[in-house]
Amino acid sequence: MNLHRNEKGFTLIELVVVIVILGILAAIAVPKYLDLTSSANDAADAANQRAIEAAVMMYFAQQVASDNTYTLSDAVDQYNTDSDPFFSDGNTPTKSDGTDFSVSVVSGALVVN
Repeated sequence: MNLHRNEKGFTLIELVVVIVILGILAAIAVPKYLDLTSSANDAADAANQRAIEAAVMMYFAQQVASDNTYTLSDAVDQYNTDSDPFFSDGNTPTKSDGTDFSVSVVSGALVVN
């Protein structure tokens, strides 16, 4: 009778050590991921803000070419009423939190927030 055992596997201590190491890695990685997500949202908001500025200015330039009494305030009012003509696909950019950008004219300058 051969009582030679060939047991394979991990001990409880080895498993606990691995779980602790994974927990430490997760504690380090999650804040980094959240910071990257926040940075990406900020960059997307800035890009959308510039897209709105460009769209309003292009629309203004097209309108003023045929009507020299058309003002930037008129273009902003049109954008705030119906933004579809400003974007060829009809999709108006929004902020990463889902809210709309505020578009106005302050001291003669276009402001998008």
